[in-house]
Amino acid sequence: MKNLKILITLIAIMSLCWSCGKDETLPTFYPSPPSPPSEAPTISGVDCNVDYECTFVQNADDQDGRVDDEERAVMEYCSSYGFTTKEEIEENLIGEWELVGYGHGWTADVTMPCSFIEINDDELILDYENSNLDTTLISSWEVVEEMTSNGGKRFSFAIGDFFGSFDINQFCNEYMYGDYTSGDGNMYMYKKRE
Repeated sequence: MKNLKILITLIAIMSLCWSCGKDETLPTFYPSPPSPPSEAPTISGVDCNVDYECTFVQNADDQDGRVDDEERAVMEYCSSYGFTTKEEIEENLIGEWELVGYGHGWTADVTMPCSFIEINDDELILDYENSNLDTTLISSWEVVEEMTSNGGKRFSFAIGDFFGSFDINQFCNEYMYGDYTSGDGNMYMYKKRE
């Protein structure tokens, strides 16, 4: 009983000391999100300052179908520091984009396709080549904004009827991508050319 009285007295003194001289706001235990780094992560071996050239050659040994650490770092960056409005995305899309990252939902022994996109205010030109398809598509485009079930916003990049959908839904300053590998889909990551 004596120990209980001492414990209660000690708790009361600690409470008084903690609250004396402090304002009435509660301390914040969650740190504010970090500010974005000055540059996005990069994909090695990619130089978007040279003229675009890509010749598709299937090579099962290159393991392009596996999302690697560099691609994952870009995806994490864009998830944390991506654009949050339709207007920002639409403005940033204007320009030239090159496919720099790829993941295949079923197997890693698939070579990354060759793909290049040129986007202006009215239309886009998409050059795409893989082991099954070699095409150039000219189409209108739009950014579609949807509300999520938790009240947030989700954006997608819609172009004509390219494979049913284009599957790009994450947008940041230098990159855009869509990752559906967890559902046996593919991941396509484009980098804006300078």
